[in-house]
Amino acid sequence: MTAALLLATSFLLSGTTESGSLQQSGQIAPALRKMLSNGAVCLTQTFPGAKQSSLNIFFSAAGTEDTPEKHGRRHLLEHVAARSVQGLDSFIEGAGGMLVPTTARDWMRFEIIVPKGLEDIALEAIRRILTPVRISKEIVERERKIIAHESALRRKDELLSAKAWTTLFDDSALDPFGSEKGLDSITPEELEGMWRQMLRGNGIALVAVGDFDLDRTARVLTSIGETLPSGPQQELRARSQSTIATRGDQAFSARIEPIDRPAGVAGVAMGLLAAMQTPDSAAFIQPSPRPSVMTVYSSRSIQKAIETITEDPDCTDPGSLQSALRRWVGSFEGSPSRMAELRGILLLVNPAMSPNDLVTTLRQATRSEITLAHERWKAGISL
Repeated sequence: MTAALLLATSFLLSGTTESGSLQQSGQIAPALRKMLSNGAVCLTQTFPGAKQSSLNIFFSAAGTEDTPEKHGRRHLLEHVAARSVQGLDSFIEGAGGMLVPTTARDWMRFEIIVPKGLEDIALEAIRRILTPVRISKEIVERERKIIAHESALRRKDELLSAKAWTTLFDDSALDPFGSEKGLDSITPEELEGMWRQMLRGNGIALVAVGDFDLDRTARVLTSIGETLPSGPQQELRARSQSTIATRGDQAFSARIEPIDRPAGVAGVAMGLLAAMQTPDSAAFIQPSPRPSVMTVYSSRSIQKAIETITEDPDCTDPGSLQSALRRWVGSFEGSPSRMAELRGILLLVNPAMSPNDLVTTLRQATRSEITLAHERWKAGISL
């Protein structure tokens, strides 16, 4: 499965407690974050009243990004890696849980969702996943067919978002879903090598969110993370711009600055404002430490979003931008899975980054940084 986040930071010392996310109820959910000596980061957050817990492995794509020749290799690896761990599916499903893997341009996520009280099942599943695997040719062929079936079921909004990326950037922004030619060229041995390369501490975030014993879960999660070796520091490749003229009426997309910069957070907030003003719309963004793309999609017409960006003074008003961003961050409080998603992605951007930091960063944006974000949107494309 491929993914994008749908509208739909000061460094914390190892083991310190932080103030959680912006809670709609006004209550602050405690969280523990720990940086390990191998470079991995572990974060555990309570979610009072949750009936399910979400325990996750987030892998950075640094060092394993797709190429035109091997387009889709990370998506294929997502399909085959966990399924190559013997008995894993039945182990998780037997406890009433499920494994949900997803792949984006900058990260890969393995989420284990279990009923409250069965977090030990998910922790053991994480331990099993974080080991080298032997990948058979039979599993690879089976999963290639499944991906081909998934391709026929992709939604229009997802396809338009993928088109925006390849319109605004070069081959460094390939759709992680993959291509038939690229998938057919990948061997089990290559996938095994990629998996071994990914099993390094400095490229992994382990995140647990649920209604559980915070200290105990954090301790076990940390002990799992400490078994990983460290590896050479990898960086995501730089992206080169490559705009192709397009015109359409259902999607409006723009380049977004890195999410850890004020102009990047301001750009996200502007896209959110545009989506909120547009009937039957959704906004797609993959927060990234490098330039990325945000797309506002409407099943009717995207014209209102374009008008909001170009004519509405709220789009450059700091208070309006902060309000839109708070609302977006608040949307992740709906479930442990959503909160874990945002947490894990931000940790890969910066191991000290939390949802609160997005709002703090936006508050610090200067007029020139807000103007830069606005210029990016005014230069956006419609599809």
